[in-house]
Amino acid sequence: APAPLTPAPVTPAPTTAEPTSASPTTAAPSIAPTYVACDSTDAMNVVFLMDESGSVDSTEWDVILGFVKRIVTFDVSPASYVALYEYAALAAFQELLEFTGPMSTEQSVVIDELDNNNYTPAGQTETWDAVNRVLDDIDEYQSQGPVTVTWPNGINETTGGDSCNNDANDDCWRRQNILFILTDGNPTDRINNGRNNNGVQTDANYVTCDDDANTQSPLELRLSQTENVDVVVILIATDAGVDEDKVNCLDTRDNGDDVITLTSFDSNAFTDIEIRIREKICNGQGAGCVTCAEDESIPIQECG
Repeated sequence: APAPLTPAPVTPAPTTAEPTSASPTTAAPSIAPTYVACDSTDAMNVVFLMDESGSVDSTEWDVILGFVKRIVTFDVSPASYVALYEYAALAAFQELLEFTGPMSTEQSVVIDELDNNNYTPAGQTETWDAVNRVLDDIDEYQSQGPVTVTWPNGINETTGGDSCNNDANDDCWRRQNILFILTDGNPTDRINNGRNNNGVQTDANYVTCDDDANTQSPLELRLSQTENVDVVVILIATDAGVDEDKVNCLDTRDNGDDVITLTSFDSNAFTDIEIRIREKICNGQGAGCVTCAEDESIPIQECG
């Protein structure tokens, strides 16, 4: 009998298993540092005034806080002091943290304040009021130091204190001031045509920047006479209705050159301007002369 035939083996066609992992997603914008931590000795008073008005939602507020946190961590000099404010409607203005420093030892205090800040939508954008209040606080802070007066007979007389905020190591009057205003909207200005109900001329207009090129609002006038505060406006113009002319006057010192307009809340947009901020507060381009005279009672704004 013929031998039985063994059928040839049949190998099934290979199949590709279905993927078991979800499709990859795009990571959210990071607020990771762009630079190594600043190690300069540019001692300054650095103020952040942050807009928390109703046009800023909670996600955008977190981006603002994250950006300020990054600046404090990596771009502010270890010798500097930092103060934090938020504003919106008049009642929402708040000093979150008085001048605290130096950052070499107190940086964590500032970071904790930013981390613990809760979002609270608060209506309008009362920029004129907030800036005035911050300037008042800066004046009050630095007025705690000594003031030297030279009388007609040539005799110098020094009055005032020798420290700030009851801190014997805080010589705040020796440091230049820089104010960063982070806002995403036009100021809420109130104009009454310069007259009260009786038709009498009055200055009761609450305006950030006067639309008339031939006149100045009270805030414009004050800023033009303030030599020891450098203002940088970070205008986040996500709305086509935002008008840069409404805030240009806040930067009288640099003729509006330090009004920086961003078109989104994307943290990458903030990264693009970080170098300009760092040049102000780490590389010394915004700092005053910290050791301008042997007589340390001379205010920094009088340095030659």
